[in-house]
Amino acid sequence: LVTEITTTGTDDAYTLADGVVGQVKIIAMVGDAGDAIVTPTTFANGTDITFEDVNDNITLLYTTNGWLSTANQGNPVIA
Repeated sequence: LVTEITTTGTDDAYTLADGVVGQVKIIAMVGDAGDAIVTPTTFANGTDITFEDVNDNITLLYTTNGWLSTANQGNPVIA
């Protein structure tokens, strides 16, 4: 349910596989040595999510249209 990200470089890249309809995923940045860019396989809101600061977090719900952002805190950037 929860994935914590600690970056180790300027821009760390992560992927998020498709889930099953109804699945919830929370991603939070807990360590910041640079940005974390998460690219879901199927993302209803855009292409990727960039976490820039500690405590940036997002809650995602998997739907038939892919991962859908339902809440975010700390302003992770959705592009």
